[in-house]
Amino acid sequence: MIPPVNHRLPATSARDLTPPELQALDRDGVVCVRGVLDQEWVERVRRAVDGAAAEPTWSGRYISRRKQGLYHDMFVWLKNDRMRELWFDSPLAHVAGQAMRSRRVYLFGNPSSSRGRRAIAFRFTGDDARYDPRPNAMPVFWKHGPTQGDPMGGPLFPELLPNPPAHRGTSQVPYDLGTLARNFGRQIRMELLRAPSKRFQRAVGEGARNRAAS
Repeated sequence: MIPPVNHRLPATSARDLTPPELQALDRDGVVCVRGVLDQEWVERVRRAVDGAAAEPTWSGRYISRRKQGLYHDMFVWLKNDRMRELWFDSPLAHVAGQAMRSRRVYLFGNPSSSRGRRAIAFRFTGDDARYDPRPNAMPVFWKHGPTQGDPMGGPLFPELLPNPPAHRGTSQVPYDLGTLARNFGRQIRMELLRAPSKRFQRAVGEGARNRAAS
């Protein structure tokens, strides 16, 4: 049985990253690290991912394509207690700080997706990170605080180590209604542009089926 959320587990990893692992990360840009979470934390990760997929956020329901088997969500920790626990109480931030060689570790985001399997991506930033959104990137639907070039921080990108906030974030972080309206208008325009192409594809498909039947 998995203990309730308020049952505190060790926040430090079962082991530190080794010099060969850090060297592999520097050389290849990626490294597979095993054995940093104990079995109880692994079970909590599984429970958190299953719960997030079963109860998506408002934005998750909007951007997912469930008919195609794709679940995608953002900033799930704002509404999901177990996902928030993974960010603030698990050893993951400790491991990220070692990998980045950074004393400070900030929460950046956890988009998650699945095509018939459970998967989640936790993103952390360190001391030198600045808020610098890319052109045409998915907009941030919440009032997050930082502007272009600012250090990370604020209600949507809080510091995890060494000084996590006393208030660990909930759905009280307000939506940015202007960003929501602009993005909704853009999606409508995209769907209107796609409509003729979809009708053409359906017509081609029906023509091919009719020819095959005859």
